[in-house]
Amino acid sequence: MRRAALMIIVAVVLVGLVAVLGSRVPSVGAARPYEGQTIRAVVNAEYVKYSLTRQRRTSTTSSA
Repeated sequence: MRRAALMIIVAVVLVGLVAVLGSRVPSVGAARPYEGQTIRAVVNAEYVKYSLTRQRRTSTTSSA
């Protein structure tokens, strides 16, 4: 009986310790892994499109 009471006390202390330590961890907001990436992709796509149209115009005017 003493052994069971000791095990219960140890379990309660461990659960309390986990609860106290768990409550001290600051909450972290949701990560936004692609923040800013969309704008960069659009700008890069526009640059590539501009470069290709400029290259096409340059090659057609020089060959004529």
